[in-house]
Amino acid sequence: MVRGLARYPTGDDVESVFQRLLVGGARVVVPPAEPAATATGGNDGDDNDGVATMAQLYAAFRRHHMMLPGESTRTGPVGHLPWDETMALAAPYGLSARRAAYGRTLFTTRKGYAGLGPRSTKAGDSVVLLRGGRTAYVLRKGGKKRPGIYTFLGEAYVHGLMRGEGVRGGSDLEDFEIV
Repeated sequence: MVRGLARYPTGDDVESVFQRLLVGGARVVVPPAEPAATATGGNDGDDNDGVATMAQLYAAFRRHHMMLPGESTRTGPVGHLPWDETMALAAPYGLSARRAAYGRTLFTTRKGYAGLGPRSTKAGDSVVLLRGGRTAYVLRKGGKKRPGIYTFLGEAYVHGLMRGEGVRGGSDLEDFEIV
């Protein structure tokens, strides 16, 4: 679903958005005793003095847990690493993904943003940023019998909207009631 987006509204590469989305935008830390010291979602370049990139962490995770028939384990960002070293990268990414995705579902918005929200999220639900907040939330409209009233479904991670980027100088502000 996410990879099917032609382009991402923030201009980010769709593949890197997908890699960050699976871990809910979290910082993935590789234990210091392993070949790579830490990894951050903001570094998508090549090897950088012991820091694994999100692309390398994701590639290691795919190599160990999601290889498709016919795919080679010898290509990509970690194809040159021994099996046990890729596992040292795959495990922290997998743990972060399980933490972020448990009880959650992937979704895309009409404007082309991708998110990870409550499992009960359905088509037609609204993603909102509350004034002064840094977290996106999913709300459901009350319907024709309760216009302007929303049901709170829960917190969401929406790549590109987590630090208020979705609010344009107050022009998108609207008052509503949450029950």
